[in-house]
Amino acid sequence: MASLVPALRRAASMSPLALARWVGRKIRFRLDSRNLPAFADTLSEARLLSRIQAGSVDEALLDLTNANPFLRPETVPQDQQAGIRARANQARSRIVDLLGSGPVQLSTPINWAVDFKTDISWPMVPMAHIAINRLDEPCDIKVVWDLSRLQWLIPVAQAWRINSDDDCAHFVRAIIEEWIDGNPIARGPNWVCTMDVALRAVSLSWLATQCLDAPSWSDPGFRSRLLKTLWLHGYFINRHLEWTDVNGNHLMADALGLVVLGAALPGPDANRWSETGWSIMRGELTHQINPDGGTFEVSTAYHRFVFEMVLVAALVRSRCNLTIDSDAIDHLTRMVDFMAAYLRRDGSAPHWGDEDDGRVLPFGATPVQEHAALAQALKMGLDLRDAIIPDCPADPETVFWLTGQGVDTDSTTKTLPPSSQAFPETGAYILRFNHHHVFVDAGPVGMAGRGGHGHNDCLNADIVLNGVPVFIDPGTYTYTANANARNKFRSSAAHNSPIVDSQEINRMDAADRLWMLRNDAQPIIHAFQVTPDGGHLIASHTGYDRLSDPVRPKRLIQLLGNDNVVCIADLITGNRPHMVTTCFTVAPSAKIEITDEQTLSLVINGQSFRVSWLGSNWSASIEAVDVSSSYGVKHPSHAIVFQNDASHRAYLSLVVGPDASFKGDPSPYHEGNATLLGIEASLL
Repeated sequence: MASLVPALRRAASMSPLALARWVGRKIRFRLDSRNLPAFADTLSEARLLSRIQAGSVDEALLDLTNANPFLRPETVPQDQQAGIRARANQARSRIVDLLGSGPVQLSTPINWAVDFKTDISWPMVPMAHIAINRLDEPCDIKVVWDLSRLQWLIPVAQAWRINSDDDCAHFVRAIIEEWIDGNPIARGPNWVCTMDVALRAVSLSWLATQCLDAPSWSDPGFRSRLLKTLWLHGYFINRHLEWTDVNGNHLMADALGLVVLGAALPGPDANRWSETGWSIMRGELTHQINPDGGTFEVSTAYHRFVFEMVLVAALVRSRCNLTIDSDAIDHLTRMVDFMAAYLRRDGSAPHWGDEDDGRVLPFGATPVQEHAALAQALKMGLDLRDAIIPDCPADPETVFWLTGQGVDTDSTTKTLPPSSQAFPETGAYILRFNHHHVFVDAGPVGMAGRGGHGHNDCLNADIVLNGVPVFIDPGTYTYTANANARNKFRSSAAHNSPIVDSQEINRMDAADRLWMLRNDAQPIIHAFQVTPDGGHLIASHTGYDRLSDPVRPKRLIQLLGNDNVVCIADLITGNRPHMVTTCFTVAPSAKIEITDEQTLSLVINGQSFRVSWLGSNWSASIEAVDVSSSYGVKHPSHAIVFQNDASHRAYLSLVVGPDASFKGDPSPYHEGNATLLGIEASLL
């Protein structure tokens, strides 16, 4: 009954169409949980061939080969081969490293229902009876799902393309057969989430494209099982599209699965899947991508993930001579515009919102924060001559395996945003100059006011000076494996934002609602000015209007690039005293020392920085915190914590820059902060 109440509330808030889709999906899920295994058992080879209108399994698979939805290279660049072989050898040893697990030796056969980080398993029961979020246990179903996405087999198939060593192709076949044997349709955890069914379908299609011509793949029995498995994936996805009242990246992944399988397989079902998937993508681009090019899920990682989904779908359609609508191209190019702005000069992306290592086709060994290769693949794969390419490093392996081309090194085709930029619908404001980069969240909570993959980070600033991350976002770390850690990493206290009376900027309804935030903090932009060497933003939010004595934190962030300095100033005004806390998380490698009452020193990556602050009644301390570089991984670090609990009006001015930038006197910067915020000298 406790779980029924939130479901009823959610249903009451939906439009009639959304409610009908949601209810229909729930009913189909329960019915198929019972009926699909029998349907699959009776789907003989003859019945399947009749359904897809093919004369034989080989004829059907020849359709996949002829359609060639993915690049199948005859030669692989020499400089990529050693890395591919090394990763292939690790995979062939049944060693995987997923979601912070470190190297793990898999069993033979693989137990596809176990979280191998904790040895906790999900039962192989009808999918409707699977509990996804077991918050009373330290297990994470994402580990199970990621293993079954089969993306870890990609380098083994790549190695087959390099050296025609049939042992590689045979290993891929063996793992696919183990997966089919261990995961009957609609049974166990790997059929619970349609998104993961779809991403696995993409992997299976890609692996088949690479390996179908291998001797070990010529066995008629295996080819028949492979064809049936691919078709059943498409049939399942089409029946269980993740429609809801606010659709997100899950529906995009479902659509991608239909596009890929629709291109790879013959028959009327596949034709419908292809057009249904593309139609969904086109519609969702309008809903999920803001006019300024950013995702409504307010996350750089999910911006990349959704971009990759649509890019892969567009490349598949292009290779199969299917229409790609101009509005889809327009959305993709605007997404690259946003990407080019938020990527730093070294190619890394700031952490913003959730980051759970989601990829579609993870080629190479580059980290998930590497986004520029996808922008290159868009331009070259679809021959968009005027498309922008971010001026930062791009992974050549990703570019090659998506397009068959090398990285474009012509500097005249690379366009870095010439100055700071605002993305007001998304709520991202980027101040940049040379190797200085400041990313500020001054936007909505995300997911149309639900939170979703957004964090409690309004007015958060991620600051890079001279190419060195100084103040950082702490990342994500985990979801259901540790609900407390999940909420801690997405909390206001974990971000570089002012906090009033220890209250969240946006309320969390309950500790177990791990993807929900109240839509309390409506951003207000007071000023955004671009200058030749940076610029400034002044913004506030309504998150604390709900207090008995309402206050609105107002923040100034200014980049003075020629001086190598970033200035931050916070003003919180109330009718009675409030406790105000402002934290700044520093990079894990930083060495921090408070040198006097208003100055501290930072040494990061061999560079020395100074932080100067000014304001009445503030205390400063250094506290231990955790940060996460990728999902499932955390590192110890520190935060500089400023606190003021005795003022009706709390004002804090902060200046950070290399030691040489201060010229011995930071006071002009503090005075500039006060002037821009328009405060009285008495607050200084």
